[in-house]
Amino acid sequence: MAAAYGRTEKPAPGRWREWYKLWTWRARAEAWDGMIEARARGAVEIEHQQRLVEHLERQRRIATANLSLAESMIAAAARRLATVNVDEIDVKHLPAFIRAAAAVADAGTNAEAQALAVDRLVASFGSY
Repeated sequence: MAAAYGRTEKPAPGRWREWYKLWTWRARAEAWDGMIEARARGAVEIEHQQRLVEHLERQRRIATANLSLAESMIAAAARRLATVNVDEIDVKHLPAFIRAAAAVADAGTNAEAQALAVDRLVASFGSY
């Protein structure tokens, strides 16, 4: 920049060099930069932890809803089976209904398992 104004670059005056060494400006500036970077990383980690907690709560709600739905579907199938005449059973419909209930139950247990894994991950951060 000095060259832009017709001046040439010059080394810092003697007093500046003395202060630079005496007060270890380079090490202090590096330490300051490190502290600023650590604060920024900490803020990102806190935000990530909060998002994990929100995800955990969502997964728990999904797991509960899916398992409740699966139980209702299985109970409905059992009630229908109890009241149906053997001659009225259409073989191709009941297995499909039971497979659907099993799929919903599987989705619920998967969501529950994921919620438990996320819960352990959040607990590993130490503040949950």
